Amino acid sequence: MRKFIFALYYSNVLIAIAAATLLWQVQLQMHPAHIIAKQLLWAAIACYTFYNLHDLYTKVISHQVQPTARQQFWLRFWPVLLIINASTIAVSYAFIPLQLSATQWEVVGITVLLSLAYSFPVLPFTRMKRWKNNGIWKICMLAFVWSFFCTLFDLTSWNDRTSELILLLIFRVCFLVMITIPFDNRDAAIDPEYMSRSLLQVWSHEALKNIILLLGSMGAMLLLVYQMQFNLSIIFIAAHLLYWCCIVWWSLRAHQQPNAPLRFLWLDVQLILQPTFLGIGLLDTYIRST
Repeated sequence: MRKFIFALYYSNVLIAIAAATLLWQVQLQMHPAHIIAKQLLWAAIACYTFYNLHDLYTKVISHQVQPTARQQFWLRFWPVLLIINASTIAVSYAFIPLQLSATQWEVVGITVLLSLAYSFPVLPFTRMKRWKNNGIWKICMLAFVWSFFCTLFDLTSWNDRTSELILLLIFRVCFLVMITIPFDNRDAAIDPEYMSRSLLQVWSHEALKNIILLLGSMGAMLLLVYQMQFNLSIIFIAAHLLYWCCIVWWSLRAHQQPNAPLRFLWLDVQLILQPTFLGIGLLDTYIRST
């Protein structure tokens, strides 16, 4: 069972599910009576495809001296994973056509441009270097691109309701930066080559711990305001804030113990569990109001 879970993790399936879950929560906020399954599936496929291409470049083409467990998985199975990916895209395009609005194409275009700058040395304005090679840029861009796409992809137009999503977008940026800092520390501990571009070159362990606490506090306040905006029940709000405190605490534990892989798997799973938790609250509010 453990090997199966890690295979899902290394092959980016959990990441794809997370993208669909984050977008599902937005749909519950914007139009709970009409969940657009096509958009959820395409968001998952787009994320899965891009992460596989990124891993192909990083783990296979751009060879590193000391591959991590995830890199070793890709070095061994990448041909099969790419075949599965290509088949998924072909089947989805043939049987699940998706018509996007001009606004959605703008969101997709901005996301693709920033993702290329993050992962591949192909854009002139990045001086032909990957933003991923800079620890601070890496985490900030990763958090923003994820939040931007998974929060705004549902918009059919830039209208008055766009402001409703800004609070959620800011919360997600804080959330993603907070849980990504321990991964930066882990990569620096595993790969000496990465140490030269990690956050530890700028801040100490103690400073990064304080940043996690700061982001956790900001996230709690944003989460409280967001939930009160949609009239979620007091019991649910209290339970969610308690759950949020557990995420902050686990981020601190993972930051202090970079050689505990299950801690990092649990942090990645929060990309699925946290929006699911919040989505259940929005769904409960919708049911009680009808």
